[in-house]
Amino acid sequence: MKNIDNHEKMKEYVKLEQRKLEERKYQIKQLMSNYKYITWLENFTKIYPKIREDDFLYPKLKLDSKDIELGKKLNLLYEGINTYASKNYIYPSKDSDFVEYYKIKYNNIGYEVGIILGQRPLCFLEKVDEFDNTFIEFSDIVLNKKQVSTDYIEKELNELKIILEKFYKIGIPFPALKETIDNVIWSMELKESNKSRMVLSKTRN
Repeated sequence: MKNIDNHEKMKEYVKLEQRKLEERKYQIKQLMSNYKYITWLENFTKIYPKIREDDFLYPKLKLDSKDIELGKKLNLLYEGINTYASKNYIYPSKDSDFVEYYKIKYNNIGYEVGIILGQRPLCFLEKVDEFDNTFIEFSDIVLNKKQVSTDYIEKELNELKIILEKFYKIGIPFPALKETIDNVIWSMELKESNKSRMVLSKTRN
């Protein structure tokens, strides 16, 4: 009898978590389907150009209830951008292993929308004065517009997948394939790391 009760409790817990997940997905979809939230951010960041999620969870600023309610949705914005970016092979910039962010723009204003990873992830947004073509147009996200490079990347990755599967089928050992791929990726990461250090060195001089 006790096992049956535990089983029913587990089923209810799973259903509750599924409902929470569906509700969160709905909220993200609503937030990213129009320009209301980004317009609020545009006005809010005129006064507070740097904000963090905990500014609204534990208000230190003098904010009205509407600002607090909208500020708490910063994590939904980040997740919405992340979903769109992932589908279009756009990856976040990283300041460290614990801080990453996406760069977006709207109405000729740039923003860095990111997350600080930890025991409790914390989202942040910073208004930036200058932006370039690496910034994602917020309208592209709202319209779910595919990026110019998306189809090309998918095509090339599919061709790579076909080649790797062919090599495996003709008898090249899986460990040999994996070792070769790992070595190539390691070499590319080293070049990227050196390139980043050179850029950082130039900015400091």
